[in-house]
Amino acid sequence: MRSSPPARRKWSLFWAAVAVLVLAAVIVGIMAWRSSSRAPTAPPSFAPRTPKLHVEPFLASLPTRSGQDVAAIKAEEKALVEAVVADLPRQAEPLSLLAAVHQSHGDVNQAEAFWKMALAIDPSQSRVYERLGLVAQEMDQLDRAVAYWQEGLQRNPRAPNLRWHLANARVHQGQLDGTVKQLEQECRLTPNAARNYFLLGQIHLKQEAYEQAKACYEKALELQPHYFNAHYGLGKVYARLKQREKAVQSMGAYKKLKAEHDASKEQRIVLDELPLVRARAAGLYRRVCDLYDSKRHGPIEEQLLQRAIFLDPASARNWEKLATHHYQLNRFQTSLTHFQKARELDPNNPLYYFNIGMLYGGIGQPDRAEASLKQAVARFPQYGLAYAELARFYLGRRTNLGQARALAEKAVALAPNATHYFILARACEAEGDLKSAAAAAKQALTLQPDNRRYKAFYAHLQSRQ
Repeated sequence: MRSSPPARRKWSLFWAAVAVLVLAAVIVGIMAWRSSSRAPTAPPSFAPRTPKLHVEPFLASLPTRSGQDVAAIKAEEKALVEAVVADLPRQAEPLSLLAAVHQSHGDVNQAEAFWKMALAIDPSQSRVYERLGLVAQEMDQLDRAVAYWQEGLQRNPRAPNLRWHLANARVHQGQLDGTVKQLEQECRLTPNAARNYFLLGQIHLKQEAYEQAKACYEKALELQPHYFNAHYGLGKVYARLKQREKAVQSMGAYKKLKAEHDASKEQRIVLDELPLVRARAAGLYRRVCDLYDSKRHGPIEEQLLQRAIFLDPASARNWEKLATHHYQLNRFQTSLTHFQKARELDPNNPLYYFNIGMLYGGIGQPDRAEASLKQAVARFPQYGLAYAELARFYLGRRTNLGQARALAEKAVALAPNATHYFILARACEAEGDLKSAAAAAKQALTLQPDNRRYKAFYAHLQSRQ
């Protein structure tokens, strides 16, 4: 029986479609064969590994480095930073570190060359201009030093220290014009640097502005009580002011502290160079650690810090850095142990007490957290942050709210900054005193008008009134 025309059309369309599919499969197969014959691809499990960082073989060599020989440690410093430069060739900071290593080894020309290479990558590095100026100054090229410091300020007008160097250079040249203004700006940039106030006192003394000089020397001694040259300057001021008894007292303090300093300096010269070189190398390891990403290079960071501790185990900074590393990786118990070691080595650093308190809270031991924060308040009664942190702890746990407010008020009285006013605002709100809370929050906003958190809290308080 013959098929009807529609049936024939139906079968012809079917076989045409089959032919197209077969042809497409053949073409795809040929293309795949050609591609595989040109560039064979390894299975995913055999993909080439990312090349090792240059610092990794250096770290692997550390067990063979004893750290008991000055020349060997200097070679280690150089090898470390050369590996970092190879790992981070487009960054200025490794080159700056390599320059500093060469300078510490006495190779000033190489140091200068690497600092200039760092500036070619990042011309805004004010620290490099400072170091280049100091090298020129040591070579009795004061005009060249001044040129470096001036260029650094042009690149970054808020750069610290450069104005001090410029003012100091002008004082030595007998050019006092503009130095007072420069140093007043520097005092705003680095308010805790005693040398700013000492040099300012020297200038006022030369200009016979004795009361201003006296205030500057006193501020320098407030920041650094063993600053023997400030005692000497103060003695000269008292002599000019005809206050003989105070002049004698200041000069006595100067002579005592100067004798202690000279004896210590002589002892350092007599003693072996090794401890100083080890301490310097440990500091270098800490700085290198900052150049590697802790999330991607955690094991590298830890090895670097362990080497710093091996070289200088009595440095609280090394243990602090290792504690911070473990904290960033959420290893709170290990971080706590290392912060406790840092506090043992430097019991006069209040930040260790705060960090220990925070970590005790984080691992669920609030009683020990409170004890650590209370210890900070007792040990540092003139430190506003100690009271603020204990107040913050109570507010976080919603306990001792009255005490939290009293602590916040003390913090504001000692250090009236925006953070302390904000804590006071929270404490007042917790007690239901919305008017006082709004006043404190407004003061925090006055000091930091762009702080979003303060803005939101102030708006919240206004909505409740």
